[in-house]
Amino acid sequence: MLITDGELTVKAAQAGAAVVRAMYGAPLTRIQKSAGDFATAADIEAENTILDVLRRDRFWLDLQ
Repeated sequence: MLITDGELTVKAAQAGAAVVRAMYGAPLTRIQKSAGDFATAADIEAENTILDVLRRDRFWLDLQ
């Protein structure tokens, strides 16, 4: 059964938040994105987790 877009959004956000919580307080690698802007390993991992959830539940996202 397909979940609604709203339900999927919450599910993806919760999965990303779980990654950030799990990495909280740990030393994190900083990745320089541009002058004055960076991401951490937690940011990258959370983003990848969110995308995995979206792709798993909306498989056609991989086709675009």
